[in-house]
Amino acid sequence: MNGSLEQQFQYSAQLSAAVEDAEASLDNVRSAAMVDRHDQIARAVEEGRRSSSSLLVIPKDLIQRAKLTFPIEAFDNGKTSW
Repeated sequence: MNGSLEQQFQYSAQLSAAVEDAEASLDNVRSAAMVDRHDQIARAVEEGRRSSSSLLVIPKDLIQRAKLTFPIEAFDNGKTSW
């Protein structure tokens, strides 16, 4: 790259700003796509094309059979008060 050091810094700053703008735009596109996908799934459930149970990560029958136990000291951090 030819030009003064000042011109090179200006070019670098402009390039960095353009990259940041592109990343922000990409984040906006990803966010909008995620919102749109959630809306599509919600409509599919409302219209009966998809079961609401299909949205569960853990199957309902497995959750119902699960037995959770926690040791008494599990949440003991040694404090007697906040």
